[in-house]
Amino acid sequence: MKSRQDKTTDGSEAKQSRAAEKHPLVRQIPLWSAVAAAVGGAVVVGAAWGTTAFLSRTGNHVIAKVGSTTITQAELANKLESTGGTQTLQQMIDNQLIKDGAKKYHLTATKAEVQSALSGMEAQYGISTTSELTSFLQQNHIQLNQLTAALKLQVLEQKLAERNVKVTNSEIQSYYNANKSQFTTTGQSKPQPLSKVKSQVVTAVKQSKAIPQSVLFSQLAKSDGLSILDSKYKSLNSQYSGTSTVGTGNVTGLAPSANSTNATGTGSASASNSSSAGASSTSSSNSTKNSAS
Repeated sequence: MKSRQDKTTDGSEAKQSRAAEKHPLVRQIPLWSAVAAAVGGAVVVGAAWGTTAFLSRTGNHVIAKVGSTTITQAELANKLESTGGTQTLQQMIDNQLIKDGAKKYHLTATKAEVQSALSGMEAQYGISTTSELTSFLQQNHIQLNQLTAALKLQVLEQKLAERNVKVTNSEIQSYYNANKSQFTTTGQSKPQPLSKVKSQVVTAVKQSKAIPQSVLFSQLAKSDGLSILDSKYKSLNSQYSGTSTVGTGNVTGLAPSANSTNATGTGSASASNSSSAGASSTSSSNSTKNSAS
C-alpha cells in the first residue's frame, strides 16, 4: 500500500517502544495502510465514502442549516468525493492489482502468515490482551475481519514484490554479522546462533531486495490493463506509469510494507537500516492466536 505515516489514538508511544525492544524484528505496519486496504480507503472520510452514491442520488434533501444557509446531501456527497475520492480510488485499484497479481502467479496467503502479520502489528502497537485488541479496534472504528483482510493483502503484496528474489548464503551471513545485536535477547551477552534465526535473516534480506512498491504497482497495472475512465481521476495515471526496472535496494524502513525499499543499491543488506526491516514476529500474542483463522 502507499506509504503513509500513522499514529495510534491512545497515545501508546511508550508501549510501542517497549514492544519494539521486545520484538526487534517486528515488521512495522502502519494502521492507516492496513485499514485502508480493508475498507478501500473509506476511513479517509470517516467511513462515509461508501455512502457517496446514495447521498448523490438523494439530491437536494437538506441535512443541515446554518443561519439561512442550507447544506444538502448532494453538497455533502460532492465534498466527500473531492476530499477523498482520488485517494480512495487509488486504494481500490491497488487492492485489485494485488488480488489479480496473486491469482496470476498462483500466490496465496496462509492463515499462519496472516496470523504472523497480525502478531507483528500487535507487537508494534503494544497489544498483548484480548481486551486491548478490542479497545484498539473500537478506537479506530474497524472490525477484526477487516484488519485481517488488510493484512492478507499485505502478505500477498510482499510475495509479489519478492517473487523473483534470490538470497545467497553470503548475503545471509553478511546480514547476520552486521546485525548481531538484533538477535541478542534480553539478559544474554551473545546473539542467538544463525541456525536459530536464519528464517528471520532470510526474510530481512528478501525485503531489502524486493521490487520497490511504485515499480511493483506499475508492473501490475501494465500486466492487468488499467484504464482510468473518468477525467477527474486522470492524474492517477502517473501513479502507475513508473519504470519496470526490478529493484535490489538496501534494507530500509517498512512503512507500510517491505517493498517500498529504494530501487538503487547492490542488493546486499545494509546494517545501518536493518532494525526496521526485520521479519514479522513469529510469535502470536495470546489475544489473537486464533483470530486470523
